[in-house]
Amino acid sequence: MPAETQAELNRMALPGLEPPVALVIYNEASMGQALYFPFARFSPEWQAAQWALATGVPLRAIDLPAVHAPSLRDSSYAAPALPLMPPAESADAAFEADPLKALALIAGYEEVEPWWDATFEQESDDLEVFAATLELMSQLRPPAGGNASVETLLREAYMRQCMRKAYTDGFQRIAVVCGAWHGPALDGLASIKAVSDRKLLNALPKPKTKLRTAWIPWSYPQLARESGYGAGIISPAWYDLRFDYAAGASVRWLARAGQLLREEGIDNSPAHVLEALRLAEALAAMRQLPHPNLTEVRAAALSVLCEGVEERLELIERQLVVGNRVGTVPPEASVVPLQQDLARQLRSLRLQLYWGKVDVCWLKATAQNPRGGLDLREASDLQKSYFLHRLIILNIPWAEPHVAGSGSMGSFKEIWRLEWKPDFSLRVIEAAMWGNTTAAAAATRLQDLGKTASSLAELVDLLQRALLAGMPEAAQSLIQNLRQQSAVARDIFQLLPCIPALAGAIQYGDVRRTDVTALAQLVGEMAPRVALGLPAAARQLDEDAARSLLAHLMAADRALHTLQVESLSKVWQQALLEMANAPDVHPLLKGAATRLLFDRRRLEVTAVSRHLSLALSLAQPLGDAASWLEGFLPGSGMVLLHHPALRRLIDEWLAPLDEPDFMNILPVLRRTFSRFSPAERQLLFERVRMGGTTDAPLAEASGYRADRQNTLLPGLRNWIGNYNK
Repeated sequence: MPAETQAELNRMALPGLEPPVALVIYNEASMGQALYFPFARFSPEWQAAQWALATGVPLRAIDLPAVHAPSLRDSSYAAPALPLMPPAESADAAFEADPLKALALIAGYEEVEPWWDATFEQESDDLEVFAATLELMSQLRPPAGGNASVETLLREAYMRQCMRKAYTDGFQRIAVVCGAWHGPALDGLASIKAVSDRKLLNALPKPKTKLRTAWIPWSYPQLARESGYGAGIISPAWYDLRFDYAAGASVRWLARAGQLLREEGIDNSPAHVLEALRLAEALAAMRQLPHPNLTEVRAAALSVLCEGVEERLELIERQLVVGNRVGTVPPEASVVPLQQDLARQLRSLRLQLYWGKVDVCWLKATAQNPRGGLDLREASDLQKSYFLHRLIILNIPWAEPHVAGSGSMGSFKEIWRLEWKPDFSLRVIEAAMWGNTTAAAAATRLQDLGKTASSLAELVDLLQRALLAGMPEAAQSLIQNLRQQSAVARDIFQLLPCIPALAGAIQYGDVRRTDVTALAQLVGEMAPRVALGLPAAARQLDEDAARSLLAHLMAADRALHTLQVESLSKVWQQALLEMANAPDVHPLLKGAATRLLFDRRRLEVTAVSRHLSLALSLAQPLGDAASWLEGFLPGSGMVLLHHPALRRLIDEWLAPLDEPDFMNILPVLRRTFSRFSPAERQLLFERVRMGGTTDAPLAEASGYRADRQNTLLPGLRNWIGNYNK
């Protein structure tokens, strides 16, 4: 362990510190340089520390201080040329690159870990294994490892200096827990002069960086090599079992494998387990092993328990090879203040980072909320929602919305999926730079993001996140930024998308008990500016730009109509009227503006008929006419069902077309009418079948029975009256 961890070594017996855990060494100014040192309950370092602390034996961290790590890994660092062992004159390239992997291949193993386990770990009580290991490493290092990295040489020099210091302090029996590869370099303490080590270490740069340490929870999946954060342990769950049961691990492993398969509904009996155990023992005997190892029990499980089906073996491996054990860190351990606040918040809100056998769950159902999730009308659930959104702001996505609409401004209900990953603990440390509590850190980070936001859309998104997280002070700061930037913004295409988002926050402010007065003022300032500039922005647009503007136009219209502010509605509808009448506005937008004005009762049927007649006149290109019609019928055909005059105009426009012209505009017509509901298309078909332009009652076409009206209406009135109460 690096020298900076000395204080933490003496705290490894702290109650509540349960492995797997990791000790993180970090620089607050550069979190990307953080180093982590994972421990499992079977780790030699962990067991040695537990024994020493229980028996009163002093512990010392003797690895090279971590403060030097960034310099050593910098390609520009001028390393001292002081090799301690001469390189080989000639050696096999593969053997020199990884001698342990080469030996494993010679012994018939594809990976180092199974070979090492079978060769050195099987007989844990045989002390001669230590001597054999040291002899092997001594033979490997001179011919194959002479050109060790400078970092390795410096680490070993520092370790030897620490050992010399321990002898000077009067200790006679010293046990060093280190990787086997370092054994020969440390065993040669008498043959390597202290002056050489001192000279090597004096060449190190003298950084002024002050590092901090903290404990964080870890997990067996993180220990596994394939996770990317491993400590060279492919199968932590297997080693955990071996640590507890030694030679009996294979029996328990196969028994648990059979149980897992039965829980998944796969036929499996005790006889299968016994047969698999016999096969594993036979394989071990053939390979001259005293006991079956993981390689043998996996082969036996695949053959007997899984009947050769690889997918079944994968189920077993997830639980019994890698495992899902997760460690815990007590609040009194060395943690950053934000970690302490996180623990307090979890206790206060009655949340946990892990549930059951897996670390994935949904917020559980309660008597008040039988479907599960959060009910924002409940004060406790609202506080949980605030907390989860603040973690997302801090880039700690422990919780994610599980269903569409969850975690949005307009929902009383939130359903979250919770999945804590061990690297989130490192993110907590990274987020500590923003503040000592989740609320303060999230607010500070939002304000910082607001200062660097490059667009109004980013500011609006940050504002929504502040409201979702219940941070009114941060929201006020962002509103001020929005007001300043929108005041100088001239691009309507930037301002227009802000209207729906801000209006939505105003509309649903009561859901989260948010004061939206400042938001309403901002919309009151921004909407008139957008309305005044919209007609000019809609001119001379190509097809793609017009369609993009149309989507924002429809969303803004719905938002302003929902707010029901008369002054805003008036100026907005005036802008739509100018668009509908302007000659150089794209027909798609003109049709949409006409329809919106008709829906808001700003235009009568006669005025709409006049606009439609002009749009479909012979003077207009067919493509422009079809685009106008597409904008006028945005997903609903009820206007054609209720107003036969409009339908008659469309019929008179289509009927005279010859086949080539009709085929040219058919894609636009098909796109327009395909957006109608099936019921609307059926009713239109009935109208056409009954004569096309006749003004038949809508009830007749839809099969409406007037004779049942007097029976249904009293009950309907009673239901509506009770609902309003």
